[in-house]
Amino acid sequence: MRRVTREWIGDLARGLDGYPLIEGRAGARSFRTPSGRMAHSLYDPGGEARRQTRRAGVGPGSRPLVLGIGLGYVLDACLAAGAAEVLALEGDPAVLSAAGRRLSLAQENPVLKGANGSGAEWLADPRLLLYFAENDEAATGFFAREMKNEHGGRPLLVHPAAVELWRGRLPGLAALADDILSRRRSAAVQEPLLEQNAELNAEHLGRARCIDDLRDCWGAEPVAVCGAGPGLDGVIHRLSGPAGRRRLVALNTALPPLLAAGIIPDMAVATDPGPAIRADLPGPECAGVPLICFPGTDAGFVGSWPGPLVLALPEGPGLQRKEWLGQRPGGLRAGTGTVAGPALHAAARLSRGPLLLAGVDLEVGVAAYARGVRRPAAARIPDFAYSRRRMGELVRELAAAGREISALGETPSWMRTMEEPG
Repeated sequence: MRRVTREWIGDLARGLDGYPLIEGRAGARSFRTPSGRMAHSLYDPGGEARRQTRRAGVGPGSRPLVLGIGLGYVLDACLAAGAAEVLALEGDPAVLSAAGRRLSLAQENPVLKGANGSGAEWLADPRLLLYFAENDEAATGFFAREMKNEHGGRPLLVHPAAVELWRGRLPGLAALADDILSRRRSAAVQEPLLEQNAELNAEHLGRARCIDDLRDCWGAEPVAVCGAGPGLDGVIHRLSGPAGRRRLVALNTALPPLLAAGIIPDMAVATDPGPAIRADLPGPECAGVPLICFPGTDAGFVGSWPGPLVLALPEGPGLQRKEWLGQRPGGLRAGTGTVAGPALHAAARLSRGPLLLAGVDLEVGVAAYARGVRRPAAARIPDFAYSRRRMGELVRELAAAGREISALGETPSWMRTMEEPG
């Protein structure tokens, strides 16, 4: 990782054939990526950047992490919003060269200095820490270390063109950036449904306990987190009887096979906003089982749950936990592409003991689900690559904090192949 200085970016701007700048309205500038897409709006790139920073939660005193700088408009916007520190990472030297040329043009022409931006000379601002990623290993390690802070509320911004521009030199970092952008696109599609559920759930969740109230309630007992993958078939017999004396946290999809085997979990977790999860609803046998859910969890599922309710708020990459109906309970890791993320995070809060994963296979195949799961054919299941990476990050984070994590039965391939980031 190389710290970018004014001198170095100036040398790049003079000596490297970077992306040619295209001039738009009122001094706006952009460039075309190799695929032909425009890196910025030619009408109002400054306004575009300001909207992005607001959505990410950048404000006075915040410490945003920026992946991909484009021509620096987002850096202008973060500094103008009052960020205490802006940590930025760029992996394409041609982008740095183009950004340097844009700065030079603004410095030479005072009219352009404030055009479509804040007027901040970001490279001279001591709050900016800008790094060039010289290799993929160092870049992904840097990202993994900083993500721990982001989970605690650090705003994360990803330039839309970064994935394309980094894919050749930094495939690992490009994949992580693509994961975040994909999750955000999915969240944007789900946003109206999440808001609708949050409104409908007010009656039920207004009386729910908060996840914070349950911290360490199981002491140091071992906890198994049960997913609905085919691996559950081989270990389900070990989850009951004397050999199965451990606490059990079940994903909503795992409830039908568990209950069919006579196994009643100690806790269930459901976070999906869509009504498809109502197929997993249990009967009165779960009247004493608490359900951990988010405000945006499907209201039909929450309203029909036979047991008590526990409220948590979603947290994770790019998510800012917001107060809900005057409540701000603890958060659970969301944005992992699978309910297994919040379930494992909840298990780690409920007990200090060993954590086991059962049926969290995250594989697409002929037998993508355990027997008895009420889900469509495997061919309709999406790619789990995103979920595997996100779950790997969570497991590494918990292990680094001293938690014992293993698989019950055969270790899933995504756990076997996990590697510590550089």
